[in-house]
Amino acid sequence: MQTSWDVRFISFPCVLAASTFQYIRFAKKPMAAPFHRVTERGARRLLVVGLVAELVALRLLPLMQAYPMNASCLVFLYYWKESKRAKVLQMNEVLACVLALVVWVLPCLDPGGGSVHEAMQVEVLLETLLAPGSCAYVVSLLLVGALICLCYRGGNNPFVSCLPSALNFGVSSMLLKAVPQVAASLCIAPQRLELWAALPLLAVFILAVRSAAASPLRKALEAHDTLRVLATYGVLSVVAAVATGGLIYSELAGWNPERQAIYVALLAAHC
Repeated sequence: MQTSWDVRFISFPCVLAASTFQYIRFAKKPMAAPFHRVTERGARRLLVVGLVAELVALRLLPLMQAYPMNASCLVFLYYWKESKRAKVLQMNEVLACVLALVVWVLPCLDPGGGSVHEAMQVEVLLETLLAPGSCAYVVSLLLVGALICLCYRGGNNPFVSCLPSALNFGVSSMLLKAVPQVAASLCIAPQRLELWAALPLLAVFILAVRSAAASPLRKALEAHDTLRVLATYGVLSVVAAVATGGLIYSELAGWNPERQAIYVALLAAHC
């Protein structure tokens, strides 16, 4: 869809808002200024607002751009506001922050520029989500995550602690991407009852997957340093979201090899 304005002026603030409200939810209370007046109850409400901003961003940006940006901002905010190490920055830490935030240039690589990507037709979306390859992908992620939870009992490895939640995020990101697609179709054809039924059904699936991911992540936060867990989970969930965007939604299909190589290089620098 061609527009007379650059949609990145909306998508960037939406990603920033979503990651900021997620930081507020994760941060220890009372928080550092300027968030010190936010209560635990207020943080839960802001998380809902952040979810809405996240869905808007997913309508305007591919998964392969939105979630690397979101994760980098969340980890940077926590490091900057909560970590004592941020008060005495060393050169390698400055470089790490720059490399983490470099993914914010990814939308500038998109061949579509600042135009809105066409919403997927519901029929095409269902065919994509219910394709044998998509079903095998979902089952594989959930099964591997469940096996890790059953076989792994604590330890000093935040990577393994965060892996089940990150694998589940690969599934929830696929469903989250579908929500704004269905909502866009609903705005065009509000008389279609199947679209009204699809939204609450997607919401139920997303809640179920996220609930399953919450327990391993909570245990990881209890066993390890919060910043380390957020950084590890951020990298793993970004990899899962990128895999979902590439394998399920073919988000790099319209990119030439040069742009794809630059994308991979920037993502590797981020990770």
